Amino acid sequence: MPGFLDKSINSELSTDIAQGIIKAVFSCCYMMKKDCNDNHFFIANKEERIRDYLFKNYLNNNEIRKLLGINLFLFIPEVPENYTDKGAIGRCDLKVIMNNNFQYTERYFIIECKRLDGHRILNKEYIKNGMQRFLEDNPKYSSYYKINFMLGFLVKKINNSKNVNAINDILTDDYHMNNKALLHFKKNISSYHSQHPNVELFHMFANCASFIK
Repeated sequence: MPGFLDKSINSELSTDIAQGIIKAVFSCCYMMKKDCNDNHFFIANKEERIRDYLFKNYLNNNEIRKLLGINLFLFIPEVPENYTDKGAIGRCDLKVIMNNNFQYTERYFIIECKRLDGHRILNKEYIKNGMQRFLEDNPKYSSYYKINFMLGFLVKKINNSKNVNAINDILTDDYHMNNKALLHFKKNISSYHSQHPNVELFHMFANCASFIK
């Protein structure tokens, strides 16, 4: 996406691309769940193990990428992020680059992964070491397009809507965020989103409980 002078056009294009990324991730998560269940395969209850399995077998699988039509996106795991003279500030779970942006090294999206089990400890982790990496005064992750993503792996059978409300309670009570920062359902994108001063976060929640050890 080379970009235009009109910021509103850039914003619309970024949102369209975001929908494509969300569709790609959800499709791969669905295939992962189906394949694991059909083959009675289980993945350890660790964020890195789930992310790596999703990446290796689906997001980076050329046959799957062609089947789903997601060849426009290149997913790269465990990328050092936001370099300073002292080194990288953070390390993101997944970096997403569009195929026509390889010549622009600053133009990419980030997906931060976190486990969720319906309990407060992981809900707070989702915010403190997830969302906050985009939102701090000196954020660990960059947001060139003003849009990035959170991917929550639901490792236990929980009511996701109820758990989103619990996350919202923490955002309100502990972080004093206003209503624009809360997670709301967007029907046209099949995910939640939260609007912040410098970035919009899309929140994807993948049901992984049936194949987690």
